[in-house]
Amino acid sequence: MIEDVAAAVTDHNNRAKTYRVYRDYYAGRHELQFASTNFREQHGRLFDSLRKNLCPAAVTAVTDRLTIDTWGSDEADQAAEQAGITRLVASIHTETVRCGDAYALTWPGRDGTPKARYHAAGEIVPHVDPYDPDRLDWAAKPWIVDSTGRVNVYYADRVERWRTVNPVVDDTLPTDPGSWTPHADDDGPDTIRHDFGAVPVCWFKRGGEKPEDHGTSILADLIPLQDALNKGLADILVLSETYARPFWYLLNYQPAAANPLDRIAQYGQAVEQMMQRRFDPDRQRIVTHDGPGPFGQLNPPDLSRLLEQQQTLKEDIAAVVGIPAYYFSQSSGQVPSGESLRVLSSRLVSHVSALADSLTPVWRGQAQLLGLTDASPRWADPMGMDDTERFDNALKLKSLGLSLEDIVGYLDLPNPDEVLQRARDAETESVEALGRSLAAGRIPNTY
Repeated sequence: MIEDVAAAVTDHNNRAKTYRVYRDYYAGRHELQFASTNFREQHGRLFDSLRKNLCPAAVTAVTDRLTIDTWGSDEADQAAEQAGITRLVASIHTETVRCGDAYALTWPGRDGTPKARYHAAGEIVPHVDPYDPDRLDWAAKPWIVDSTGRVNVYYADRVERWRTVNPVVDDTLPTDPGSWTPHADDDGPDTIRHDFGAVPVCWFKRGGEKPEDHGTSILADLIPLQDALNKGLADILVLSETYARPFWYLLNYQPAAANPLDRIAQYGQAVEQMMQRRFDPDRQRIVTHDGPGPFGQLNPPDLSRLLEQQQTLKEDIAAVVGIPAYYFSQSSGQVPSGESLRVLSSRLVSHVSALADSLTPVWRGQAQLLGLTDASPRWADPMGMDDTERFDNALKLKSLGLSLEDIVGYLDLPNPDEVLQRARDAETESVEALGRSLAAGRIPNTY
């Protein structure tokens, strides 16, 4: 329906800039909010090469722990692999955390088999069914190709295809319903039926209080602090760049002429003589011209406070987004482990667990669109133990009298049957060696 096209294009245009900002900051293309035109001209290129971008660390801190361990069984895992779901996971999760929204559009391929394709935030406009908020009643895909605006609107039984009447200007799709007309080409008519039984679009999002709300990027609260971090870095760069150049000044110099124009000329001549006679660029000295005033030298400013501010801002970013500070400062000190790491990571783990819970039904729906009715994601522990913790716990289990089978099962070692057999063979050999020693009259040393 043309009303849905107009609504989809309006939403697409309104949110395009927001998504672009998130993606730019993630890629390191930061807006220098604090920079004047003069600053951009003098220091813009230098700053572009030296900025500190903490946005990717905030995203990967979540996505590294957001892992699907299995789809329910070996058969389901193989089916998911063949259907191509596993290839979507990394892209979907990264975009969901980075921009707040991500999508998968399922449609038959050339061989008729349904295939799911990743779509970034801004490439799909979802619309929640007002009578059943757990599902979409339509979803639109707007795009521009060869100056022609296109919109496909996917419903539960069909897709309607539309195009603009006139060429698109300034890459902005028109919102006026009269600017659109049904579109047919070699790929099919303006309306194509399908038998998915549901809108073939899955909407993955981070947060959102209401079903119709868009998700929230993890960068939303980080970007203002990233700008402050960039400002502090810019202060350090500008000061160090400026004070790497020599400064000089005159104190108490009074031109002798009475005429104002002559006094200006004498002052300019004094400055020129100072630069020619007293300036030593190799030693970076800052001196005065001969005159009543004393020699002078400008000392560079103390940058330690600015460096402290940089570290404080990193800690603020960590506190705001709920990610341990060591993710942003891994070069300072060692990464914590064991119980201390669990305490520091509690907010991050809670966030990942909540996000996994909200994504589970969406992934289940995606599997069903591909015909995998028995597949359901099971998530890896977001706070898994390292090998040292696991083996320490295994020794404790042994001291409590647990069987070797229980301990091997706890460690989840590969080829557990072979491990158990080698352990039994070693135990048998040890018993036999003890018997041989006793038969020979030798008492084995057990200390």
